[in-house]
Amino acid sequence: MHDLLGVIITRSAMLFERGEGQFGFSPNSINKKEKEALLKEWRLALDDGADPDVISNFLEKSGLEQDFPDKAPVEVTLSDNADLPHWAFTLKRILQQLKSPVKSTTEIAYLNPEHPVPFEELLVPWIEDFIAGLSTDIVEGKERLADSAIKDLARGLLNTLSSLAGITFYVDFDKFRSKSNGETESSDEHSSKNDGVYQAYVEQMMSGGMEPFFKAYPVLARIMSTVAEFWREASSELWSRLQNDYVLLNRQFANNGNLGQIIAIDHSLSDRHRNGRTVHILQFESGVKLVYKPKPMKMEWAYNHLLRWIGEQEPQIALKALDVLDRSDYGWVSFAEFSGCETETVVSRFYYRCGVLLGLMYILDGVDCNPENLIACGEYPVLVD
Repeated sequence: MHDLLGVIITRSAMLFERGEGQFGFSPNSINKKEKEALLKEWRLALDDGADPDVISNFLEKSGLEQDFPDKAPVEVTLSDNADLPHWAFTLKRILQQLKSPVKSTTEIAYLNPEHPVPFEELLVPWIEDFIAGLSTDIVEGKERLADSAIKDLARGLLNTLSSLAGITFYVDFDKFRSKSNGETESSDEHSSKNDGVYQAYVEQMMSGGMEPFFKAYPVLARIMSTVAEFWREASSELWSRLQNDYVLLNRQFANNGNLGQIIAIDHSLSDRHRNGRTVHILQFESGVKLVYKPKPMKMEWAYNHLLRWIGEQEPQIALKALDVLDRSDYGWVSFAEFSGCETETVVSRFYYRCGVLLGLMYILDGVDCNPENLIACGEYPVLVD
């Protein structure tokens, strides 16, 4: 396999992957001096170069053959019958899209001219692939997902990919810009010229420039494709769970009414775990907001059940309890909406309840009770994670 995809796969392969038998080695592709230089870099990276046996020990712990260093630095090829890594299927579709006519950015709903994302034009193929994949994955209930919610998911992936690739794109753009005319201009002329150079760079990248770019940065291509794949997987999983639980959600959070369409999705609320999964806030047409958490919720259900019990026993120290629907591997929670304290009396009660909450956390041996996890809901301090 000698096409661009094969080049990216081989050049981005990790050490342990090179030892799995999917690759062919070319022993003459690197000379002894280059190999020794690479091995020296490995020693420094592994143990500051102090231990002469550090590479041998690393190979043993990694389950690799001791002659592996003779193969690892050399140019490798992907066997014709090799299994493609999971991320390569996403990248293959992206590379195919790059051969298609460029879509006008004015036609793309998830691009906001008032809030542009760095190099967003170059990321459109990933977002289009995500939207097409999500449309395929959502078999039933598509009418419950408004276009605005799909735009939120697409915009989230756009921002994520830009944060991953933006610096590398900028380095490449800077090289491109340095080749352009460099006469002295006024600041307005300079700004106008830079806009023109940027558009020229985008056009060049979308007209074949991506191929040498990804050959030069194959690991970036791998990471971007992996993130896009995980984004689709997590989004499809969220939708599947919502469909399965829709009746239960209406019963518990809408008083047996109808939540309606999802009109907005916020997904920037927590760290990402388990292949990029994170907390989402779903806003429904009915006005209800629900928090989706892709983790076991038994502990959160028990904690809020305890808060209700405390409020029943001692109303003067009652703390706000959230509704929790525990679904074993994931769950749904009512949204804790921020609201201020309108009078000094309410402020006083808020801080009194902060003391109650602090005492409860001490009794429960609570951890991670930082300001990011605390929401002020009027006179109630609410821990949300």
